Amino acid sequence: MKKIIATSLLVLTLYGCVSLADIDTTKKNQNCVRQCSTTVSQCMGNAIGQPQMSACKEAFKICIDSCPER
Repeated sequence: MKKIIATSLLVLTLYGCVSLADIDTTKKNQNCVRQCSTTVSQCMGNAIGQPQMSACKEAFKICIDSCPER
């Protein structure tokens, strides 16, 4: 699980230096976090510029906030 998140974060960082590291996922349900990571990876893959990448980061934060606690 940690490898999936780490890989997703690395890919997202390479897609325009957008860091998701400041979003704490450690206390959230990991199945939900995995789903959010997949969604944000798809979002970032379709993003054209920095404003869209920032929107993907905000969407990821909202998704993580909606995940239940462990």
